[in-house]
Amino acid sequence: MIVRDTNIIVALLDKKDAHHKNALRTLEDLGNERVYVLNTNLSEIYSVIARRCRARKYDCREALVMVRELEANINVIWIENPQEIHAEVVDGVIEGKGELSYNDVVLLKYAKDEKATLITFDKQLKVEYQSI
Repeated sequence: MIVRDTNIIVALLDKKDAHHKNALRTLEDLGNERVYVLNTNLSEIYSVIARRCRARKYDCREALVMVRELEANINVIWIENPQEIHAEVVDGVIEGKGELSYNDVVLLKYAKDEKATLITFDKQLKVEYQSI
């Protein structure tokens, strides 16, 4: 199983993103492999796209509609009860001195627990993932 970080999806959608070409290559390299996104990352995708549009003074509605349409074609894993893992995730954020976001720690925990392959452009998250 392969799970994608938020930055992969955002880079695919945002042609001005520094990782856009890498994201396209990554997608091509995966071929027909099933790839998943956690629901926590999905919410982050909406937030990042909206924030970028506002920063660039674009009307974000069109971009957000594109995300919603893309969502129909993404395999989303819905974490059933985030309350059960909350304390562990917060501990991970604290132990990492804030280097990883809450969503990053959730994604890292999921990849570790499910023995999933994690794809990300986040250097710190890669280092943490490779250490498990």
